[in-house]
Amino acid sequence: MSRFEKEVSQGRSRRGVLHGDRNEKGPSPLGTTIFIALRILDPVLQYGILLPSTASLAAPILGLFGGTPLPLEAPPLRWASHLGA
Repeated sequence: MSRFEKEVSQGRSRRGVLHGDRNEKGPSPLGTTIFIALRILDPVLQYGILLPSTASLAAPILGLFGGTPLPLEAPPLRWASHLGA
């Protein structure tokens, strides 16, 4: 039996030795830090996206698709009139 076959039969391969155990799951300090940072930024980002003006974070995204944000004073849409009713 070769050395490689022995390592594989013991559950270790060269790739696993170099890159760590890929089956090991659990929290890491980096993952926890990223999660907490995104949770803290979430309300701020939501407010920026939903801000009803051209200063909204959504305005540039809407502009890519040819749209513009509606002002707060805009009248409500009447879908029935668009459907021919």
